[in-house]
Amino acid sequence: MNKDIILFDKKENCCGCWACSNICPQKAIKMYEDAEGFLFPSINLDLCVSCRLCEQVCPMKKRKALSEQKQNQPHVKIINFSMDDNYGAVIAGACLENAVKSIVSDHNIVETITYDASYTKPSFKKKLYAEKTAWVDLFKVFLRKIHLISAEQKESDPNPFKKVVSTSPLRNHRYNRFRCNFLNMTKPENDITLSECRDNIKALICGSDIVWHPNLIKRNQAKAFYLNFGNENARRISYAASLDCFNDETLYEHKSEYKKRLKSFDYISVREQCNVDFISSVSKKDVSLCCDPVFLFDKNFFNSMISSSEEPITNDKYIYVYILSHNEKIAEYATRIAKEKNLKILFYSESQNDFGEYGINCSADGPAEFLQRIKNAEYVITTSFHCVAFSLLFEKKFIAFRRSGMGPKIDNILSIVGLTERLIEDNSVFDIDELIDFSKVRSALLQERKRSMEFLKKSLEKI
Repeated sequence: MNKDIILFDKKENCCGCWACSNICPQKAIKMYEDAEGFLFPSINLDLCVSCRLCEQVCPMKKRKALSEQKQNQPHVKIINFSMDDNYGAVIAGACLENAVKSIVSDHNIVETITYDASYTKPSFKKKLYAEKTAWVDLFKVFLRKIHLISAEQKESDPNPFKKVVSTSPLRNHRYNRFRCNFLNMTKPENDITLSECRDNIKALICGSDIVWHPNLIKRNQAKAFYLNFGNENARRISYAASLDCFNDETLYEHKSEYKKRLKSFDYISVREQCNVDFISSVSKKDVSLCCDPVFLFDKNFFNSMISSSEEPITNDKYIYVYILSHNEKIAEYATRIAKEKNLKILFYSESQNDFGEYGINCSADGPAEFLQRIKNAEYVITTSFHCVAFSLLFEKKFIAFRRSGMGPKIDNILSIVGLTERLIEDNSVFDIDELIDFSKVRSALLQERKRSMEFLKKSLEKI
């Protein structure tokens, strides 16, 4: 056994994709879970015959070699939430990266930054604040357990910057595998390493996630999403950045901070119509309205993603229920439809017991499986923007329920396609079988796609 075979020297240099384990002819590589639930390979030296197939197939080693080889080539860097285990963020990140690659010249390296959003420079004040926050959160958990505050109240002050990491090894593996297949992610970066970046950066793009939420400014977080790094002559662009906040006093409380952070941008677009005037007023620039990156492509674009799913397609007809917080009304509504139409319920929910004999838990799904569930569903019921987005793209009968603390994202897209009645309150009654004119939906989305691609092409011209 050649002992110089090293699959990774640091955990962040492994994406947990299983490629090395799957290709090993000797079955010498096993995947082991660490304390945080991430999977990493380990080589059994007694079985290894030094064929080095593991090194050849490793996407991270290929990426590192390519990065070192092309360090002086021009780069276009995208920063969003693609590093989080969130279906919509990862898929939208892949779509934006793909759209940018289709526009810029081939000699550019287009990559998405793996941003460690939780990292800040240590200080006594920040450590004290973190400790205080931890104790407050612990006390809230206790209050919820004894029912002095409700589950809905805990969402009254959302933190969109809270990193989402799966606790399921299988789900974590599926996310990492998807990222390896459909995203060109950098090595992990934080505010310090980004400030020291010496790459030849031609353009920086802030992606379409909830990167400009006022809570991030309130907590003095996420400054990198205002592109405060890289060389001075890099073009700075926001593509469909979301504030996920209605245009109210919450925004104007931080007007001066927004003004300071946005002054270096060359091109600005946002995702919600209600925020265009505010961002225009603080940036003193023309602000465009662009669609979420998933709408830059039609449904056929997602076939390769779906084909990478590890989950077999079920022969059962089903409702797909994707809800981001426990909601008894939604569970009752979905169960009633399942009984009436003799359907199974495939669900992702905080609660595992809402759907009884009809329910099949899909919490271990990755992004590819998420797309597959929606594409093959008879009906979709959700509280999620991206679940609504793919219901529109795959032309599914759906309804969206409003949840506590929800911003204007779903309102905005349903207004664009003329389906505002399909966003309902918990106590509303709605016939999910009510016909949808998908020819009008396709036409509306095509207009959004054209306008948004024109913005991207203009902002990336001659790069």
